[in-house]
Amino acid sequence: MVKVLLTRKAKLDLETIEHFISEDNPTRARNFCEEFLHRAVENLATFSFSHPLYNKEKNIRRFVYRDYNLYYQYDTSKDSVYILHILHASVFQNMLLRNTKK
Repeated sequence: MVKVLLTRKAKLDLETIEHFISEDNPTRARNFCEEFLHRAVENLATFSFSHPLYNKEKNIRRFVYRDYNLYYQYDTSKDSVYILHILHASVFQNMLLRNTKK
């Protein structure tokens, strides 16, 4: 079975998400992050190649869950998925808009 591992940056992203949600509802924040991680790990371990490529050169794929984009790489030599970043969709949209030119 494919191993799914979080990078340090992804862990920090998840902590940031939990902190943001906890400002309104600490219980929901913890539950959401646990649910998110469970579903992501389960999905990526089973369907590593089913999500669209975000960056073909770096072999980075994007998994979408609710309002969040999870970016990951699959290492075939280690049969492992590395979760690189977890970002709210609005952050992704802002990144796209920032890189557009008139």
